[in-house]
Amino acid sequence: MAKISALPAADPLTGDETVPLVQDGETRSINPADHLAYIAQGAELARDQAADLVQPQNIFVDVALAVAEAAVAENVFFKLVSSATGMADVRRRDAEGSTLLYQEATVAALDAPGGAAIVRTQSGENLQQFVDKMPRPVTAAPAFQTVNIKAEEYIDVGCVIGAREEIGEWAIFDDANHASVGYNAIDVNVTAPQTITLHHDSPRGKNVSAFALPDETFSQMGVTPGVSSNLNDTRITLTGEFNLVFSALAAPAITGGNSYLTPDCAVTWDAVNLEWEVTHNTLLANNLPIAQFNYQAGVATRYRTPVSLAVRRVNANTTRISAIAKCDAHFTYDGANWNIADGDAQRGGVGRWAAVWNGNHLEITHPAILEEDYAIAQDFFKSTTELRRAVVSPQSTTSCHVYFYDQTNTLVAAPDAYMDFYLDRGAFILDASYSGHISLSGCPVRLDPARFLNVIANIWVWGRFFK
Repeated sequence: MAKISALPAADPLTGDETVPLVQDGETRSINPADHLAYIAQGAELARDQAADLVQPQNIFVDVALAVAEAAVAENVFFKLVSSATGMADVRRRDAEGSTLLYQEATVAALDAPGGAAIVRTQSGENLQQFVDKMPRPVTAAPAFQTVNIKAEEYIDVGCVIGAREEIGEWAIFDDANHASVGYNAIDVNVTAPQTITLHHDSPRGKNVSAFALPDETFSQMGVTPGVSSNLNDTRITLTGEFNLVFSALAAPAITGGNSYLTPDCAVTWDAVNLEWEVTHNTLLANNLPIAQFNYQAGVATRYRTPVSLAVRRVNANTTRISAIAKCDAHFTYDGANWNIADGDAQRGGVGRWAAVWNGNHLEITHPAILEEDYAIAQDFFKSTTELRRAVVSPQSTTSCHVYFYDQTNTLVAAPDAYMDFYLDRGAFILDASYSGHISLSGCPVRLDPARFLNVIANIWVWGRFFK
């Protein structure tokens, strides 16, 4: 076959020429005009769809797929939109119908409540599922609702109440200086125990607010009123600090405390359990009072070691107290007798110490201590300044032996003309009368309003209700 460059030049084209091409694996001929027309058609299609794959005339809204396919030529892209779902199918017309290429979501569909479920993530979840799994702050529902109340919808009530000895009861004041609005009666401990009840002159609507305030006298006394209100009455309870003082005796007596509290209290001595039992006003909120031991004047300085008090709450109206003190004494020998300055006796006890020389040691008896293995003897000397060392041998909870050694560590067989030492035997529970007092304080108690009839003091009450 000759080279193309060696072929003779063609005459002007008439349209009847043929050129070779390969089709389906075979060399065939084609008219150049048909070939050029096909190329021109492809160029026109590419030009028309370069800016948008789907031309406006090929967008079909709410029509059947078959209708859209019949309206477009083969190899043309068209869009089928559903206004109900907001989704659009982009398809390509082919010989058998059309092929779905991808889907689009309209702006209206994305703005709809379920729009987030349309968008898919790479993992296959829709956007709504992805957002639902994200942590978010938890906001508690408001406990109260703010309500704007108009003045014509509510009523304000108020009064001043107080106890007066001259009338022997609590009263609502209505005089030249005081007025009562909305209350017509008062009772104490009738409607409810230990409660002042103010009766409304007519049934109220829902509560808006209510409070009670003490005047300067009640404030100085430490008395606090608390208020609760319902549709028919307003109730006030009084609380104050528990403050009580009683003598630490086998027959105790109340000697001090808040005057409005002591009439409702009593103290007794339990000789079996070695405790004082105090009955009193109701302690609030499971509180326990603080107890302290107060010495009387005249107690020797050495024996003013604080007494420890153990306080036990039996119930809201009963408290028990036991006292623990040092079991100690000061011993001196004058050449004939052993003298004992008993710490127990110095603090007002009965003096149950005793000392007897027996052979080569001093035998001592004392009140029963809490533990047997504790004893210290110290400060031993004689008038010639020759020191003696005292060694204590505990025998039981109520006795011990004391041995004395000279500076050569030789046991002293007989007491010197003058001897002096101090013995600390541990601690024991006070089981007899003492010249001191016990004070209880430090927690709120419920008070009886009837105890204030001789007090010139007032409580200011105010409330607001719906009509």
